[in-house]
Amino acid sequence: MYLLLVTSFPFLIQLTAILSSIAFIIICATIVFIFINRIRKAGFKRDIVKAEKIVYEDLSDNFLIYNTLSEIPEEKLEQELNRLSKLKNSSKIFRQALIETMVKFKLNLSGTMVEIIEVAYLRLGLNKLVVSKLKSSIWSKRAEALNQIQEMNDHSSLAQVDTATKDPNIDVRVNAYAALIRLSASNRFTFLTEEKQQLSAWHQVYLLDAVSKSTNLQLPDFSDFLKVDNKSIISLCIKIIVHYKRFETIPTMIGLLNRRDEELNYQLIEALGLLNAEEAEEGLKEIYQQEPENNKSQILLALGNIASGASLHFINTEFLKNSSHLLLKSATQAMAQHRSGFTTQVLQMTQNLTDGQQLMLKHFKEPLNLHGIL
Repeated sequence: MYLLLVTSFPFLIQLTAILSSIAFIIICATIVFIFINRIRKAGFKRDIVKAEKIVYEDLSDNFLIYNTLSEIPEEKLEQELNRLSKLKNSSKIFRQALIETMVKFKLNLSGTMVEIIEVAYLRLGLNKLVVSKLKSSIWSKRAEALNQIQEMNDHSSLAQVDTATKDPNIDVRVNAYAALIRLSASNRFTFLTEEKQQLSAWHQVYLLDAVSKSTNLQLPDFSDFLKVDNKSIISLCIKIIVHYKRFETIPTMIGLLNRRDEELNYQLIEALGLLNAEEAEEGLKEIYQQEPENNKSQILLALGNIASGASLHFINTEFLKNSSHLLLKSATQAMAQHRSGFTTQVLQMTQNLTDGQQLMLKHFKEPLNLHGIL
């Protein structure tokens, strides 16, 4: 009946009706698919929670009652591993629950308890299951696997981690770099010269966190890494240099100030100040006039951090001649950090100051007076 009704209209109307019907069917099918998929995911999540609870109770009752691995009788250990192995082989849900629960235990336990979890993880072959996820077509699964490898301290998977550093997805590669660092691989910092894509701010923080969490990590001289073309790699190196006070890189950092990159210059200036690099003072003052306002502000703050006294006249001059609120504030803060000479400078400048200058001096004098510094 519907076809007869359609065929009675002109061809264009017939075509429009057919396409509309097909579109309606596709939309309905998509809605049904999304609905079913959400139900499946919700059910899977509930099953995972139940499985994790079973695994958690099993590990707590049979493994974590011991203080060290040597305290567990071999027969008892084999019996427990066989039971967990049956759970692992029973379904995908239990395999995932075992991996995730052991990773959580590893993150929240310390000392000999960690050794018990690591041994159970390896003897159950869970490391092989995690490594198999590196072949997934979904990048988030590959990244998750690399994160689990580093958290479980799985040195047996180093070859696969190294391969993952060539992954086309930047997030996967960053997780692989972090894993190499955490596992203290011999080539853990090779990526600093090989990575061509720009790392995001999150990537840099994640890698810095990996470095800070590594135990007995031997850091290289970052001077050569500061000369690479990848701007984000230089930014990451600066963060590591400041965090670990790598003073040997100061001459290289001073040399890089001549590169015409405002953002990198800002980070270098800030880093030199945090490292109290007195040898950088002249270089900072030389580039001051050619820098944008934000960088000028950071130069004043850096000179204040260094506080050698050699730049107090320069800071004083900038305070007197600047009307910019940002530069005025930075200059006053820099003078305040030269606490031994600040009183003299303040007394000399109390006359013929603008209202803004007097207000800024008062802003910094009051907390210093409160603490008995002035």
